[in-house]
Amino acid sequence: MLAAEKEALGLFISAHPLKEVGAALRQRVDCSLAELSSMRDGDWVTVGGMIAQAKRIRTKKGDPMMFATLDDLHGSVELVIFGKALASSEEAVAADSIVLVRGRVDHKDREKTCVIAQQIDRFDPSPEELREATEQAVLRAAGPPALRLCLDAATVRASALTELKDVLAGFPGESEVVIELSSSAGARRLKLGTGYRVTRSAALHAELDALLGEAMVGEGAARLAASA
Repeated sequence: MLAAEKEALGLFISAHPLKEVGAALRQRVDCSLAELSSMRDGDWVTVGGMIAQAKRIRTKKGDPMMFATLDDLHGSVELVIFGKALASSEEAVAADSIVLVRGRVDHKDREKTCVIAQQIDRFDPSPEELREATEQAVLRAAGPPALRLCLDAATVRASALTELKDVLAGFPGESEVVIELSSSAGARRLKLGTGYRVTRSAALHAELDALLGEAMVGEGAARLAASA
């Protein structure tokens, strides 16, 4: 259906083919095409996307070469493909092919960034690769798991929560911290602000155990021990 849309209208309407393989493609590339402008001239890079158009010509010496436009969902770049690379990759460089390109960044033309391609391969991930890549992308978007501390309000020292903030400040990161206090009056849940997010590590867990060990109860204590 997508091929028919492109042939009839010149563009994709229902969906862009890159969206279907986007997560798997991102795992195989060094950066998006939009990020190439910030790389140094001559840097080696692996990028990926869809061939939008390609034009084969001959140099002044009569050698074959090709210019192609590579698009991803964030930008586009011109590929310059010379003799040997073209001979080994020409079948992959067809309109609407999704490819991986290994080459050198070229900033010699100040108005645009090119990639001097050395290797071009079709990108055709298996259903298993697509599923795994999508699952990993969802996990990354959700962020790291929270650090949950289940404490007995009757056992925790009054100064412990103040000291806890000092401990957490020494391990800045992305995991939010949730404190669950249990008492005879019921349970209370406290989520600390973004300024107290942490990087979970054995060192952090050791300090938490030293500070709160006797006050940690049930599932919270077990979870902290398992993470240390």
